[in-house]
Amino acid sequence: MYKNCVDNLQFWLKNVKPQLGEDRAQSLQFSFLHHDANLVDWADADVVFMNSTCFTAALMLNLSVKCRALKEGTIIISITRRVIGKQYKLIEERKMMESWGEATVYIQKRVESE
Repeated sequence: MYKNCVDNLQFWLKNVKPQLGEDRAQSLQFSFLHHDANLVDWADADVVFMNSTCFTAALMLNLSVKCRALKEGTIIISITRRVIGKQYKLIEERKMMESWGEATVYIQKRVESE
């Protein structure tokens, strides 16, 4: 596991998880993966985050197709680029300041295809 994943996990354990309440914190499963998203099976995820600012159009298309395997109701959060397809409903779009400047954050929900 890479250092940034360890740092994220430590931040989660120290700062976020204690605020959830004991019952919820005990039942919650949470993990950070540092891997090629094309090679990992994440179809059972409830929330997917993609810092997709530097992703190519081809990679976003591949990930959009891969997201079709997510269950209905899964939340997908992406930065700068959003997943594409009828299977994704845009819940919110907003500008946020990042260390490199302003970026658009997209929050989408996996819905049943029409």
